[in-house]
Amino acid sequence: RVFRLFVLCVGVGWSAKPWTLPSYASATDTPYSVRIDSGIVYGLGATEVHGDKPLLMDAYHPVGPGMSTSAKAAIIFMHPGSFKKGDRSRMADHCEHLARRGVVAFSIDYRMEPDSPMVEIPAWQLLDPQSMLPPSKHGSETLLRAANAAFIDTKAALRYVHARAAELGVDTSNIFLG
Repeated sequence: RVFRLFVLCVGVGWSAKPWTLPSYASATDTPYSVRIDSGIVYGLGATEVHGDKPLLMDAYHPVGPGMSTSAKAAIIFMHPGSFKKGDRSRMADHCEHLARRGVVAFSIDYRMEPDSPMVEIPAWQLLDPQSMLPPSKHGSETLLRAANAAFIDTKAALRYVHARAAELGVDTSNIFLG
């Protein structure tokens, strides 16, 4: 049985097409220059502390000689911070690194626990909130609301990038989240 499983896995592996860099991305170590558009408002998020809070993103565009004019792959980064702290500047190095290699990169802010996002918690999450949070954060309804708000805000950023793909130079079939 183990041998047959091994043969099956090897066969599937050989038949699968490996992913390679798209032709518009730099496969060399020679990076492109980067143009940064900072403070783009991609939506508004309701909070108890700040009212309707503008949701901001920074866009990192590859530019330079030899840069193809075709639409490029894009990635939208959400910063770390356990839905309590941090901002979009924490992902600047990652965004710049990818933009230098031909990918349009975005870093977003989202609503966090200190803002008290005004988000309804779905009934199924209220039944078992521990399943949504790290073990050290059990029972925190405000953190659960912040996690839901971050999810909603990330979807808003994705919709923003998708809707403006032509002006941003983004290939809508190659948008990733990170």
